[in-house]
Amino acid sequence: MSTGRDITALDEARTIELIDELVGRWRDRNRGTLTLAVRDHQAVALVVFGLTTQAVNVCAAIVALHRQGEEAAIVALTRQVLELCTTAVWVELCGRTAAEALMAEQTRQQVNEIKAFVKLGMQGGEAALESLSEDTQQFLKHESGRYVEQRCSELIGGDVLYATYRAASELSHASTAIVDMYLHPAPPNSTAPASLRFTPDVETQPWIMTSLSLLLQACLSFDRLDVSHTGRARLREVARELGVEPRMALSVEGSRSQRVRVRAERTRRRNRAQGARA
Repeated sequence: MSTGRDITALDEARTIELIDELVGRWRDRNRGTLTLAVRDHQAVALVVFGLTTQAVNVCAAIVALHRQGEEAAIVALTRQVLELCTTAVWVELCGRTAAEALMAEQTRQQVNEIKAFVKLGMQGGEAALESLSEDTQQFLKHESGRYVEQRCSELIGGDVLYATYRAASELSHASTAIVDMYLHPAPPNSTAPASLRFTPDVETQPWIMTSLSLLLQACLSFDRLDVSHTGRARLREVARELGVEPRMALSVEGSRSQRVRVRAERTRRRNRAQGARA
């Protein structure tokens, strides 16, 4: 597992070095041809690839900001890494049904987006909503896995992941927690309510370490879908250095939710087959 309970803390230089290595190894894949395992659906590998690639790019941005001394945005970027990597791991473990649950969330977002523009007078919006296919309507019925909290709850150690996500969210949204980063107590005898600071004093090493451990898990998840298993040995070496297992696992709740999704998928296929015969 990759949780705050058991991970080995590395010093700052080593953490950055390993992120650099993972980013470089991932981008080196672009020089060759990938053969992806199909498993229960080809969408699984494509979803994990896209999420992991975005996580790689965000981690590269974290390192670049850190080297420039621009620490203020690192927590918010770590939150994104956590969501991307946790979702990639979850989809690899659960397969097609998790990919479809992710499609459901994307469809829901798109429907809400279209409705918002319809209110503004967008032409053709009603037709776009009406054109949703039967499969899309089925996607919208998926509840499990819609939110980050649900995905985390389906992984062993997910309680730590979600608590970390909430802590990062506090410093990612427009909130007074953000305001507090730029204030500190006023000097004695000052009439000012606070003194202002333009550069926040943020301890970012734990967050960068979190990004490293989660990026590793996402890369390991994709490696299991890469027929050639490029770099597997090295990824496992990094896992040993961090003191984490090379594969996360579903929790009891995750196994239950997966069974529910599988049954719902079978029902959807049966109903569609019956409709085609009618």
